[in-house]
Amino acid sequence: MKQNVEQLYRTNLIVWSAFLLSQSAFFMALYLSKPELFRFDFTKPFLGEDFIVVAIFGLMAIMNLFIGLFLRTQTTQRAIEEQKPLMVQTGLILGLAFCESISIMGLVLGMAFSYQYFFVWNILAIIGMFLHYPKRQNYHDAGFKK
Repeated sequence: MKQNVEQLYRTNLIVWSAFLLSQSAFFMALYLSKPELFRFDFTKPFLGEDFIVVAIFGLMAIMNLFIGLFLRTQTTQRAIEEQKPLMVQTGLILGLAFCESISIMGLVLGMAFSYQYFFVWNILAIIGMFLHYPKRQNYHDAGFKK
């Protein structure tokens, strides 16, 4: 069983790395479709011309960050209680997916609204992903009864 838990942990490290690496795809998509966004003009207001849309996206991003952290924590605790290491993986993917949605919001702001501070959403998503870094102890706690 210990080997399987270790394999699951290593697999989840790869999943986490793939989610983190996918952030570069969003930058590349924006750079190839709207390279003018990368000529930063910091004299423009932070909320831009579409301040209501940007504010709503900002609130949604913060909510998604906290929802992802909450779901991951709850799923991990349940996995430990029920002794199901695969459930820890489910929590990880849920949390990372919510972080990924934050980046997608930044992508939408950049592409649809030409919002030059789109990268703030990517930074928030990357911070969230680092908060979801897989912890080996969670897998061992869920894999062995104490």
